[in-house]
Amino acid sequence: MATYKESVGTAVTNVAGDFPGAADGELWFNSTAATFQYQYESTTDAWSTGGNLNLARGNLAGAGASNTASLAFAGDGPTTDTESYNGSSWTEVNNMNLGRFSLAGCGTQTAALGFGGLNPGSSPSYLNETESWNGTNWTEVNNLNRNVFSLGGAGTQTAALAISGEKINPSPPPGVVDTTDVEQWNGTNWTEVNNVNTARQAGEAAGISTSALFFGGSPGGSVDATELWNGTNWTEVNNLNTARSALGSGGSSNTSVLAFGGDTGPDQSTATEEWNGTNWTEKNDLLTKTRKLAGSGTTSSALAFGGENPSPTAVTQEWNTGVPIGAWSTGGSLNAVNYGSAAAGIQTAALDFGGLETPADTELYDGTSWTEVNNLNSGRDQFAGAGTSTAALGFGGPSGSALTETWNGTNWTEVNDLNTGRRQLAGCGATNTAALAFGGESPGTALLGVTELWNGTNWTEVNDLNLARPNLAGAGINTAALAFGGSPGTKNETEIWNGTNWTEVNNLNTGRQTLAGCGATNTAALAFGGTPPTTGKTELWNGTNWTETSDMGTARYSLAGCGTNTAALAIGGYTTTAVSSVEEFNDPNIITKTLTT
Repeated sequence: MATYKESVGTAVTNVAGDFPGAADGELWFNSTAATFQYQYESTTDAWSTGGNLNLARGNLAGAGASNTASLAFAGDGPTTDTESYNGSSWTEVNNMNLGRFSLAGCGTQTAALGFGGLNPGSSPSYLNETESWNGTNWTEVNNLNRNVFSLGGAGTQTAALAISGEKINPSPPPGVVDTTDVEQWNGTNWTEVNNVNTARQAGEAAGISTSALFFGGSPGGSVDATELWNGTNWTEVNNLNTARSALGSGGSSNTSVLAFGGDTGPDQSTATEEWNGTNWTEKNDLLTKTRKLAGSGTTSSALAFGGENPSPTAVTQEWNTGVPIGAWSTGGSLNAVNYGSAAAGIQTAALDFGGLETPADTELYDGTSWTEVNNLNSGRDQFAGAGTSTAALGFGGPSGSALTETWNGTNWTEVNDLNTGRRQLAGCGATNTAALAFGGESPGTALLGVTELWNGTNWTEVNDLNLARPNLAGAGINTAALAFGGSPGTKNETEIWNGTNWTEVNNLNTGRQTLAGCGATNTAALAFGGTPPTTGKTELWNGTNWTETSDMGTARYSLAGCGTNTAALAIGGYTTTAVSSVEEFNDPNIITKTLTT
């Protein structure tokens, strides 16, 4: 048997305790515990927000091999609109020849097929037209043998399946009927092949023409039925866990399929399930409830786009596997329960000050425990903080306070006030000499978008937020900031500050108010907690999109936050009562395992 060194190229390292420099899977000997250990990065499979379609619509079709190369076409209107996705944004390309919705699609971004559908302005309105996409233009090719809409489609541009759907009843009584019909495309013509076992409309299909899966649908109500195609026959197999119709999918064969979203009857769905050839397994949900959407890609790289929620939406969501994921762990608790406080600093050197329970108290964190230090001169809550544990700034507060105090590591000193007094504002800044204050409200007056810049001596008004709001959170520095969330209601709007202007960018996945945020720049931030409802949801900002990561251990709102997007603190807050608990977020989350015999 080969030795460890012969297998991996290095000897086992002897370390007294943890081994911070270990690579994923690298073995070391912990001499303190007398055990062999290894570590790895925690990962998950998850959805994240992508770039929106240019045209919001439902009942569209899609094609594509991954979430970085997909095609969206047709949809409600009916429209001929076609868009191409590059992994971050959609670009309008040449349109289909015939407008339609509730059609089927398959293929890739540069070689796709669209067939069937509905156009109320056509005669007949149920369509059999087929169009082929070559990466530049759509071309009309030979028609289906039947006029059908709300059907399933699988395969490629030259080898496809058109499955089930709704068609005109060929015999009395007049009307429409769900069908079991299946047709196979060979690149030139459609040929009728063996039928599915259960007639239905709004079912979804994935795979190729010789190895496909057909699932869900609506023969009078959402169903969970799943059928497997082996190139000759359909066989009923294990059902979806969540019955639904008008869903989306990605998949390469009848053994590897991802199903997502859809209509459960009473509501739109976020459910995501993966098929392994035998069973469906529930996975992490879509970020947004959606029905009548389109999908593309595979079980490891899928795209969900368009649909209804319940109005037409342009939202795009990207599915990836093996995504590194951060995690929250328990930190040292505050000396007293508190909420509505402000914070400054980093995970291992933080300052928490003010709050509804202890209005003037200031506590200092060293990464393990909190120590009470000198108090604020004026106790308050619902205000903002910026800076570090040795050079912090606190500003604003209840009753529309404009009061500003600066911390030098030992004492608080009152300095020049904000120009616009307010409460429930957000702030950010790297030191107590360079900060930004934005949003909030003055009691009895309109919501505020006012933004002010602090230079160490005075506040100066600069350009306002686009959306005036209180109870928002912020991250970054005075020249590169991020504003997100807020009230009234649950705001998910996000704006980015470039030192001169605020620009609206992609929204939070979960709208909320009285949340916390942190981050060193406007391209790397963390949002966590909030209400209503009270949540522990945590989202990471990468400069373009928000991605959900691990929830806090305790859902809470009116908490304080500080640190970076990879090493953060969630401090105090309110659940059904004020709490003193503190949580530490680390990304990546490194898991250490001990070998046992």
